[in-house]
Amino acid sequence: MILGIRAVLELSETSGGIDKNDGFLLPNGKPSVHVDRCRNCIAFVSGRAMLRVMKCWILALTGAALLAGCAPGPLNPPKMGSSGPLNMPAKGSDVEAGAGSLEAVRRQLEGSWTLEWYDIYESGKRRRLPAGGDLVYDAYGNLTLHGELKQPQAGTEARPLVLNYSGRGVLDVRTRELRLLDVAATGDALPRPVEDQVNTANVRHYDLNGSTLTLTVVGDDGKPTAVSSWKMRS
Repeated sequence: MILGIRAVLELSETSGGIDKNDGFLLPNGKPSVHVDRCRNCIAFVSGRAMLRVMKCWILALTGAALLAGCAPGPLNPPKMGSSGPLNMPAKGSDVEAGAGSLEAVRRQLEGSWTLEWYDIYESGKRRRLPAGGDLVYDAYGNLTLHGELKQPQAGTEARPLVLNYSGRGVLDVRTRELRLLDVAATGDALPRPVEDQVNTANVRHYDLNGSTLTLTVVGDDGKPTAVSSWKMRS
């Protein structure tokens, strides 16, 4: 830009300069101005063109610099903190994941079990019921039972009584207790002594020994009312 102005001044001095007033008035009342010589005209026009080009370049460079300064930097992945990766389950402590923990017991119970035997207590005496059944405990803590109780007093051809119920199995690993919540029961009505002894509202103490599960039903007085043994189905 400076070089363009300087060229105009030099050409003006060597060729007689630029006439400030030629005696004619423009429509706005101001005197018209013209360049007295062709080469001065070319130099003047070239100088103005150069000024315009330089202004455009300055504006373009300034805009590019502003955009570069405002452009966001590269996106970096979130740093790993104590909470671990996003959308990942938090890692539990060694106690929560070790043997005897809630997670470990749930994994032991998860699957299908077949009833081996079922005993009830009547007047302090233990009596075995002619029963069969299946129990399923899933990964979400849902428990489903399908059982059948034979009726020997009604003859060998009598249809067995059917007991079906499902609900949530809530575990307490400290007391080794299993509680059935939100129970939905269907099937036949059981004989009163048996129904009282296997009441789903009562707490069940569990004992896991390899592939064998023992459930002991405990009454309100803390005494056992029934006990059953289940085998994990392979």
